[in-house]
Amino acid sequence: MLEGMLSGGGIMNDAYLDPKAGEVLRIMFQEDALVPSVQLQKFLSDEEFKKVSDTIKKEWFKKEIVPASHSFGRAEVSSIVLKILFSDETKKVIERIIGRKIKNVLEEAFSFEQGDYTIIHDEKNDEGTYFIFSINDDWEYSNGGSTIVVDGTGEFRNISAPGNTLTIVDIKKDVHLFHKYVNHHAETRKLYVVKGRIED
Repeated sequence: MLEGMLSGGGIMNDAYLDPKAGEVLRIMFQEDALVPSVQLQKFLSDEEFKKVSDTIKKEWFKKEIVPASHSFGRAEVSSIVLKILFSDETKKVIERIIGRKIKNVLEEAFSFEQGDYTIIHDEKNDEGTYFIFSINDDWEYSNGGSTIVVDGTGEFRNISAPGNTLTIVDIKKDVHLFHKYVNHHAETRKLYVVKGRIED
C-alpha cells in the first residue's frame, strides 16, 4: 500500500495526490477479477480524520431491524463529513483510480453493535462501484462485523480495514457485500462506517 507524509494542514494524505501513485492504485484496483478493489490507508490527515470520526459518532443512528435482512443503525451523513470525504482533491484521486468521472455519490453512515448483521439475498442486485470509509481505529475483528464480499460459488474476500481507510470496491453481477454478525466480544462497543455508491 502506498503511504507518504501527511500534508501540512491539508485534507488528505499527499501520497495519493501524485498522478503516478494514482496510476499504481488504478492497476491495483483492477488486479482482482472477482472483486476489483483497493484500500487507501491513512487517507485523511489526522486533523480531518478526527473531525469525521467525532462527527459520525455524534450522529443519531436510527435502529433498523428486519430479521431476514439486517440489523444496524442508519444515519444521514452530515455536510461537514461530505465536504471532507468528497472534496475536489479526494474526488480527483478516486476518479483516477476508477477511471471515470464521479457525477454523484449516494452515501449513508452505519453503526453496528452486538447482535447486528446484514444477510445476502441472491435476488438483490448489488452491482456497482462502492466506497466504504472506516471510522474505528480500535475495533477487534474477533468482535465480528467484518465486511465480506462473496460470489455465487462461495468464494469471498474480507475487505475490512482499520480506521481512516477508504476502500473502493467494484461489485460485479452475482457478487454481494455483507457485514458479519457482531458477537458478544464487542460488549458495548460500536463499529462505524460511511458507505455509499459512486454514480457516473
